[in-house]
Amino acid sequence: AGRQRGSGPKVTGVLFNSEREQLHCEVYRYFKWLAEKVTDLETSEVGRRNVKKADLSIGGIRKLLVNMEGTFKSVARLSAAMQGGSGEDGASGASLPLLESSLTGELGRLAEAARKDARSKAGQPEPLAGRKRAVYEPLDFDSMFQKLEAYRDREGDLNVPAKYPQDTQLGNWVAGLRSRKRAMDAAAAEGAADLMETDAGADADAAAAGGGGAGDKAPGTAELAPTQDQKVLTADRIERLESIGFEWKARRTKSKPKSWDERLEELRQWHAAHGTFKVPRAESLGEWLHNQRTLYAKRDTRFMTKKAPRMEAMGYKFEMRETVSVSWDERFQQLIEYGQTNGNYDVPLQSTVEENTEEHRFYKWVNRLHNEYRSYQKGTQSKLNAERVEKLQGINFVFKGPKARGRPSSASSQITVVPSISWEKRIEQVKAFKEEIGNLNIDHQYKHCSNLGGWAAEMSTLHREWKSGKQQLSEDMISKLNELADLGFPFGILPYYESNRGWETHYTLLRQYKDRHGGSTRVPLKYKADLRLGKWVATQRAQYKLREAGRGSKLTK
Repeated sequence: AGRQRGSGPKVTGVLFNSEREQLHCEVYRYFKWLAEKVTDLETSEVGRRNVKKADLSIGGIRKLLVNMEGTFKSVARLSAAMQGGSGEDGASGASLPLLESSLTGELGRLAEAARKDARSKAGQPEPLAGRKRAVYEPLDFDSMFQKLEAYRDREGDLNVPAKYPQDTQLGNWVAGLRSRKRAMDAAAAEGAADLMETDAGADADAAAAGGGGAGDKAPGTAELAPTQDQKVLTADRIERLESIGFEWKARRTKSKPKSWDERLEELRQWHAAHGTFKVPRAESLGEWLHNQRTLYAKRDTRFMTKKAPRMEAMGYKFEMRETVSVSWDERFQQLIEYGQTNGNYDVPLQSTVEENTEEHRFYKWVNRLHNEYRSYQKGTQSKLNAERVEKLQGINFVFKGPKARGRPSSASSQITVVPSISWEKRIEQVKAFKEEIGNLNIDHQYKHCSNLGGWAAEMSTLHREWKSGKQQLSEDMISKLNELADLGFPFGILPYYESNRGWETHYTLLRQYKDRHGGSTRVPLKYKADLRLGKWVATQRAQYKLREAGRGSKLTK
């Protein structure tokens, strides 16, 4: 089989048919195991995030399995045996597949070589050019635990920095433990507490991962490589770590505030490097410098006698800028010009803009309009009057309400900016949505069409405040809202922080869906008419699977 022909490279070995069939079976076992792991992960939110991060597709893996079953006879026989439960192959998942348990290091090196080759072809430089990456001997959990105890004896605590220069392996290991624990806690909060690997091992893969602190392996399971074993977090290992005072939340050491002399020296160095004493407010030095100018403007006695002379001695000048008075009408004309140039009136504050500049003063004037309008509505002292309000509404300037307080912090990540596009384009999107769905009950989480859901919620809020007398609108805006009403727009779409639904509400909506669709309850995951209902139904199915498997589930009888 290994005979050499011609002048080609020497053949060192060729697989026999039986060996090739065994290789096909091992590859099939690996992807079968991978499909089961991905399916389990997709039953929880944390798992779905991990699957997405790894760029895995359960559909692609299953398609590969079907192709292998139809191509290789040995794989077809193995699949039949695994489905029928006959032979040793019937217990799929009893241990890690060969490729996962034995070739971790080799596959990792191949993947790294492939990444380097891709970077080379793309013309990208190697990371950390000129520096060799430290290589450490793989250590199991017990060895890493001993290193952690040695750190405690040496430093007096267990707060190992993630980037610990003296031992980056230990720092990375500790950071990995905390990250894994956070993921387990999040999974438990979702009702999937069974994700924690237990030594007893109802989950065969977890049992194969290496047991508790003493390093005992579950009988009949595969051994893990040290690099894998050290990352597994079991109940016993958590107990061992906590018994020596390990904290799962890293302490953040507060940096010592710099003294006035240190800041002065920092200002001197800034001037030497940049040739100017102008420091942006975004810099901590810039904020300190602003405070010094404030003390100078107030003629603070202590500052004027002891500190100001030292700053002036190094060349700093305190002369206060002369500001030119700008009338309200001039600012209004400036606002009109800004809107014509940018298409909106959301004037941003750039981090590089220095205080008391013309750009900064214009930003503050626009920002104050919202507060002045609220005062005007309440009848309290305000620089706005009926004439000025009418002018602002005439150019479609939208007054913003105060920043709401008390909203859940987790919801802040759900906020998506509503882009500023023309009214005609929005009407086209609304008509297209109605034509496709049959109504205009747009879910506030519908982010397609330039965040159409967020825009619909804004229009509903604006309409509600106008009807209640809290908001005064221009004739043009009123005609636009009437145009929406003629299209059948409900004006009852609430923003995310007012749209929480309970289980019973979703259940009622599901029954209504069933009545409308001929008895079917198969709500699509991305159901455009109600995205949250589609997600809720998918969650119920996942929780049902967990309950049927005897695992932790939020679904009760």
